[in-house]
Amino acid sequence: MNYAVWVLLGVFVLLTVFTFRFQRITLSISRALDTGEDLTGELAPRWMMLLYSIDFILGLILAVLIFIQFSWIWLLVFLALSITGIALADVVSPLPSHAQCFKIIKRHLSHVSTNREDLLRGERWPRLSEQCCPV
Repeated sequence: MNYAVWVLLGVFVLLTVFTFRFQRITLSISRALDTGEDLTGELAPRWMMLLYSIDFILGLILAVLIFIQFSWIWLLVFLALSITGIALADVVSPLPSHAQCFKIIKRHLSHVSTNREDLLRGERWPRLSEQCCPV
């Protein structure tokens, strides 16, 4: 049972870092476009919303398993690290890169017909592309 908890914890950390970074990038793009609206929901594909939900459910399952398997003190450590540690792990984690997240967003916008054509074809998009992904 201990190994299952450690494997789930590793999956949780990877999934949380990925979703946290992707959400942070969509938020920064939404703010950079300066439309006065929150565009993070339009910039993220549907499968990303599913990953957010899976991440939350996996966190709840892990909290219960850590409490049962170890003790309440390790549950507190897990909760503290899942709140603050993921933001710190995002700084040092190489995956996903900003360029990969930006490609996912760009691919999503090219497949979805939106009323915001200026996001994909306007003047702001290439300039934003250069700012976010200098590669």
